[in-house]
Amino acid sequence: MAEQKKIEARIIEDKRIKDEEQRIKDWENKFDKEQIKKEEELIKKFNDRLIKEKEEAQKVVQFKKEESIEKIIEDETKKEENEGY
Repeated sequence: MAEQKKIEARIIEDKRIKDEEQRIKDWENKFDKEQIKKEEELIKKFNDRLIKEKEEAQKVVQFKKEESIEKIIEDETKKEENEGY
């Protein structure tokens, strides 16, 4: 009878250990998935920011080009006026 109780106690303890290991494994998987999701969100924010900065830089370049063209036209107009046209 005592031997039977020891066996049952051992079976119960083994099951408790397996259940605890499974809970830890599930928690680790959940944690890993959450970390991956956070990393993906950070990467997306970073990429979105890079795209926005690139677009802003292109706007500045375009503005400078237009400004340069306007300056050239203005200079040419003044030159023509000075030459008597």
